[in-house]
Amino acid sequence: MRAAPKEKRTTSLGTVPDFSYKGEGVRIDNTLPGSPAQQAGLQPGDILIQLAGQPVSDLASYAAILRSLKAGEKVELRYRRDDAVMVAEVVLVER
Repeated sequence: MRAAPKEKRTTSLGTVPDFSYKGEGVRIDNTLPGSPAQQAGLQPGDILIQLAGQPVSDLASYAAILRSLKAGEKVELRYRRDDAVMVAEVVLVER
């Protein structure tokens, strides 16, 4: 009997994106309790513009960046809140 294939784990910041947002970046709808995003102070309405030195232009680029990273990595993220660009460091978790 063969063992079931291992499910591929993904890396998470713990964000719930606003899927209706069509602008540049990824707008946050919510953060998961206790997640790296919540611990970094991200709030609904913030717009992610950079993760781990790579530009976040849309949901597809955000997902691709997360797939390229590993849980436990400490990365810098940049986001817009109102007219200010904010910077935070987070440690990614496994999802």
